[in-house]
Amino acid sequence: NERRLPILSIIAKRILVIQASSAESERHFSAGGVIVNEKSGCLSESSVESLIVLREVYVNKL
Repeated sequence: NERRLPILSIIAKRILVIQASSAESERHFSAGGVIVNEKSGCLSESSVESLIVLREVYVNKL
């Protein structure tokens, strides 16, 4: 498929790259733990995901 869809292949490789270190993923799970707790258990999955993204943008000043 890489030959048939070269641009999509490049995009997929950039987006779907596996991290060499677990530190980055652990940081994201930690951020999720701050957002998801007993009081916020009724939030939908998409709401939690949006809050995590917003927190990452704020923390990293993106």
